[in-house]
Formats: sequence, structure tokens, C-alpha cells
Amino acid sequence: MTSPTMFFFCCYWTIGFPTGLAGYMFLMLSVDIPLYYTILGHVIASMAPTTSIGSL
Repeated sequence: MTSPTMFFFCCYWTIGFPTGLAGYMFLMLSVDIPLYYTILGHVIASMAPTTSIGSL
């Protein structure tokens, strides 16, 4: 959770995004996107035929 927070604070206002959407964007960058790619990785690993291939 620290790396999305650092990315958000370093890049969000530097790019020039509006302040009104900052809370929503922080939620997306720090919670939803990491949750998505973690679940996607588990789904792909669960479809592997063996444990050793799934751990790749």
C-alpha cells in the first residue's frame, strides 16, 4: 500500500489532474487495482495443471 501512495502523491497533481477527483483516484490506485491484479494472478495460477507450473 505504500508504493501506490507514493506514486499517487508524486504524480497526481504534477500531471494536473483536478483536486475534486483525488479521493476516487487514490481509492482506485491504492485498493482496487492491486486487488484486481492479485486476484487475476490467483485465477491464472489456479488454472495451471500442476503446482510447479502454477508457481511460475
